[in-house]
Amino acid sequence: MDTETPLQYQPFAAVPQLEKLRHELFVNVPEAERKMSLAMGVACIVYGLQQRSLSGVLLAITGGAAIYRGATGHCPLYEAMGKPAVALAHAVEEKVVG
Repeated sequence: MDTETPLQYQPFAAVPQLEKLRHELFVNVPEAERKMSLAMGVACIVYGLQQRSLSGVLLAITGGAAIYRGATGHCPLYEAMGKPAVALAHAVEEKVVG
């Protein structure tokens, strides 16, 4: 078998349950925190652009990152710190507590 040939057949690529699981494991920001990130992101962008300065642009960029975090539910910083996905944390909590 040639090891240089890419995988041509992906048997689990079209399984809807796997897509749902991938999404659940990607989301590591709780719902309330996501809403707050969206609101703060919009506020940072609006205020930052009104400043018409370099610091204002940097604030607007930070607001964009907050909007990404709120919209996707994924925080790269949380991931780097090892914070588990929300669904995984809830599943563990249910097993331990109840």
